Amino acid sequence: MPRLAAIHYKMVVLDEAHYVKNYKAQRTENAKLLLTGGKLSEEIKMPGAAYRLLLTGTPILSRPQELIAPLGMIGRLNDLGGFWPFAKRYCRAQQTRWGWDFSGADHLDELNTKLRATCYIRREKAEVLKELPAKQRAFISLTLANAKEYADAEQDIVNYAAERAINKA
Repeated sequence: MPRLAAIHYKMVVLDEAHYVKNYKAQRTENAKLLLTGGKLSEEIKMPGAAYRLLLTGTPILSRPQELIAPLGMIGRLNDLGGFWPFAKRYCRAQQTRWGWDFSGADHLDELNTKLRATCYIRREKAEVLKELPAKQRAFISLTLANAKEYADAEQDIVNYAAERAINKA
């Protein structure tokens, strides 16, 4: 990350964004730092990006709670009321004796409408299929410079498995 801090990038495109839905995960924290900026250490500050896109081909939404971190990273959580209004309206946030519970879901049609109006584009495979090129497959033969080592390793594994099978019998 320190080397990235030296780059003053204007745009970050984060693919596979469904991996940054858990705000407690280290991956999410690092992605947030990369996209929005902040202190990496006392000496190093990440600049953040003016333009931020999150992409995924995997459906992200099993609960509205999973949208909080990604929406914050692209600067759109405030368009949906900010953290607490979002949590209370769409995640059915409630205080329990163990702390706050954000695992609920409410007003999903409204949320979907607002997401589509502000930051969310969903295209299904049927919509883009005509734009995709035909699948191409290429078979490339490679000659291994260390083929003997691979063959020896393979034989070691076969011998090990056979030995374990004999000892279990």
